[in-house]
Amino acid sequence: MKSLRLLKRKIEESKNLTREMEQLYDKILAESAQEEGLWSVQDVANYLRCNKSTVYQAYQSGKLPYRQTIGGIRFDPDEIRNHGIIPA
Repeated sequence: MKSLRLLKRKIEESKNLTREMEQLYDKILAESAQEEGLWSVQDVANYLRCNKSTVYQAYQSGKLPYRQTIGGIRFDPDEIRNHGIIPA
């Protein structure tokens, strides 16, 4: 019985550690993208004054240059500004 309680406690500790590691990983990815000066989908949507689904449709159809990163889709601000798309 004592062994089972110990095992359950270790499993819960492991789950908590995994959650903390995932949160830290997400934070590092976000900071990395910011340091590189890349924009998120939301940043592009804000610049173009449109919703995020419009940005997703534009890059999926090849109308917006983007970069696939570990943290997701990112955009170079200069490429977006120079791509000939005028904010709404």
